Amino acid sequence: MGHVLFLWHTHHGTVKEISNDNQCAELVDGSNATTCGDYVEDTPADPLISNTDPRNCEWHGSERDANGDLYKPDTHLIMSYTPASCMEYFSQGQAGRMRNAIETLPHLQKVIVKVSTSISGPSKICDQGVYSIERLPIDATIQWGTEDDGVKLTAGQGTNTATFSWNKNGYSTITARIEYEGEIYLIKKRIQVGVYPMSFELYDETHHQTVSRGKVNTLYYFYVPGGSTNGNDYRWWIISKNSDPRDSINYMGGDKLYFVASQSGPYQVYLSYKRDCGIWSDKLCNVYYFDDNSVNFQLIQEQNTDVITLQFDTVYDASVREVRSKSSKYEIQLWSSRGMINKFKTDQLTFQIPIGDLTSGIYFIRVIKNGQVSAKKFIKK
Repeated sequence: MGHVLFLWHTHHGTVKEISNDNQCAELVDGSNATTCGDYVEDTPADPLISNTDPRNCEWHGSERDANGDLYKPDTHLIMSYTPASCMEYFSQGQAGRMRNAIETLPHLQKVIVKVSTSISGPSKICDQGVYSIERLPIDATIQWGTEDDGVKLTAGQGTNTATFSWNKNGYSTITARIEYEGEIYLIKKRIQVGVYPMSFELYDETHHQTVSRGKVNTLYYFYVPGGSTNGNDYRWWIISKNSDPRDSINYMGGDKLYFVASQSGPYQVYLSYKRDCGIWSDKLCNVYYFDDNSVNFQLIQEQNTDVITLQFDTVYDASVREVRSKSSKYEIQLWSSRGMINKFKTDQLTFQIPIGDLTSGIYFIRVIKNGQVSAKKFIKK
């Protein structure tokens, strides 16, 4: 490739190469650097590099030029016969010859980009942003636009600087159509507008894996991947098939919401969120199905009391005797919508949990026994 761009090997002339030019060896002192060798003044005379250590690129040769001077070749020049691991750069003089080749050779004129520019400006806007074209030729004309309706142009059409305003949450692509010397160039910049698109999924709390379908009376959580833990950033709505008030949730909180379905069937889950711009997104909606679960226990919450009572039955075990056995215990976990608060263990069929210190809100009781998991929801008023 270098030869196409007017470059010779750095040992050209010292070692005769196939060509019709008048080759002569370059001297170490550089006195004939522009007329001999590779004709580039800032590349040292090269005797045809050999004896170069590829580990440190040091030359260990002992050759001398016609004046008796020891060669000191540059072992990092790409146009030398240095080891490939040592090749790093072209010299400034070589760069000048390459630019000259591009400017004068007809077959290279076709690949020249006369306009090399970009759009500068913020990568995210909440209300509006100002964008400019860098290095625009004086005689060039510019037409600003977009590829979508995320933003709209409000000022600066036909000038180097344009103002775009928020129109729709998500992502948008700003375009600048530049015409110069009969050529047309289209420059683009993709930006975030308002709150960017997000999604949420249903996770199995036991294995922390996404699931497409759940079980009744089992603890799950809805989670926004890549979200934040700011408690005011998310609004959740859950609506059950039969509009059971036990399963209807209207909650403002973080990027994770724990949930227990009390009946089988489909549930509509809605989410609205806001991020850096303080703008609430449109509601996202996913539908999840929950199947009946054979693992069960009774949760008794009497009015005007500061305890809830759990009543276990034989659904977990082969016999009542096994349930009562001290070697077979229930692990009981108390959860809020933000995570686990406390846990207990019992081998009794009845267990009470004090809730007097809990603040008003939605809570869950999660029971684990013999690898089976079940959960129920209660409300502390």
